[in-house]
Amino acid sequence: MLKIGHKFYTSVAALIFILAGLIHGTRAMFGWDLVIDTWAVPLWVSWLLALVALVMAIASIRNL
Repeated sequence: MLKIGHKFYTSVAALIFILAGLIHGTRAMFGWDLVIDTWAVPLWVSWLLALVALVMAIASIRNL
């Protein structure tokens, strides 16, 4: 079984959170439409998810 160190795992998690936050923030800033099945996702959802993802990234980085 592969052993992954705490710092590596936390760094990868922080990177994923940063990317998710940037993608959601970019979508919200440019007003891109997002439709899941028949539901048009409102822009406020992306603003909220961008904020949550970036807060989680900061918490992950502080935990290093």
